[in-house]
Amino acid sequence: MDNYKNPEERKRVYGNLRRSSNLVRTQIIPAAVAEGAPSDKIFYKMTKTYFDDDIRSGQLVSSVDLLKTENAENGEVPYVPTMDELARPRTHRCKTAGFETVHPRYLTGLSASFFQAIDSDLPRRQRGEFDLDFLIIANFFLQLAHIAEDGTGRTGEDMLVLLAAQSGRTMTISQTGYRGALEGAGYSLFFRLIANRILYLEVTGNFYKSLGLAVPERASFDINHVVAELARQGSADGNNRQGWPDGLGPIIGKIFKEITDDPGADISIFEPSHPYKFFAEFLACELIYFTLCLRNPARFMPGLKNRYAASVNCCQHNFIASLGRHYQTISDDVGNIADEVIALIEAVRLDWSPRDDNRLNEAVARLESQHPEIGQLFRSELSLFLSEKDKSALEFAIPHGMTGVQLDQQIRACVMKARG
Repeated sequence: MDNYKNPEERKRVYGNLRRSSNLVRTQIIPAAVAEGAPSDKIFYKMTKTYFDDDIRSGQLVSSVDLLKTENAENGEVPYVPTMDELARPRTHRCKTAGFETVHPRYLTGLSASFFQAIDSDLPRRQRGEFDLDFLIIANFFLQLAHIAEDGTGRTGEDMLVLLAAQSGRTMTISQTGYRGALEGAGYSLFFRLIANRILYLEVTGNFYKSLGLAVPERASFDINHVVAELARQGSADGNNRQGWPDGLGPIIGKIFKEITDDPGADISIFEPSHPYKFFAEFLACELIYFTLCLRNPARFMPGLKNRYAASVNCCQHNFIASLGRHYQTISDDVGNIADEVIALIEAVRLDWSPRDDNRLNEAVARLESQHPEIGQLFRSELSLFLSEKDKSALEFAIPHGMTGVQLDQQIRACVMKARG
């Protein structure tokens, strides 16, 4: 896809994303709430919606995939799924920010258990009972499972919006259909990004503890670092292993055997002595643990909070801030200019254009003249957004039990420092 940097191509891509997001938020989710449709069918319907116009351009809306495409000579180009593949659990290994999500050999059984737990709780939500803990656990599962081949970030947020809506609550993390391309005041999307990485760190720490090993002082959730650390520390300490809370170990072990499929082409990394095998099995068991917690949040949440103190705190903070926030629909009458503006902002974020590009200010001015409210949203963005280079340079201290307020303060301090 040689023209992926072309301004008109980026404008087209973001127009597709905006319209797909609008369709999901204004039609698919309300219909699902009214009909009480099975959650797995809604999940895959929403996922496919983002790729109906063009799978490749539907994929290239994240800076991660764009940068992979830009550095294709390194051999890490994004996998391009078919529409049929987007309607079922993924069959390829998947990393996000270096963290390897659950291996596909476990995903069919895990996703089925997850959707069953979501559907079993539907009557409670339909009675108007909103459970923030349930939402947090569902989010943890979605982040670590990466159920679909692609689009799980968008659909993951949509699932949270759906769960809240079924309880009669309005919620959104993204302000508009442009999703992460429009950061917005409060940096809620950047907060969510960092909170996800805290989750990956806590998962990795629990993995080491499950083997009775010391958590490295400067731990990394990158799977290559994890494998290297296992080789460095050596064998597990059977006398010092951390189990699962609330005596759930035996039932987790039983379910693990039931959901494990053949590893297919990955058989070599599941040899008994291969370090990856230990991590893959642990992560699958951890996701089983989350599905059990979804069945009875009131009983199991105290143990989960103790196990994921910082992640629960930060996710709770992010979700509370997102409740009551309304999604801004941008229709086609102003969408053409808005698509242009968002493509120009992206070009600056990715260092394809200078920040003082006159085209950006001119396009925002045109948008303000046609639709002052939406224009102001974009005008504010010009003083808010960070480049990807700025973001990658930011460092955060993650103390045990970190609160959402502490992370929010760190983000704001780092942003001010980056912006000078």
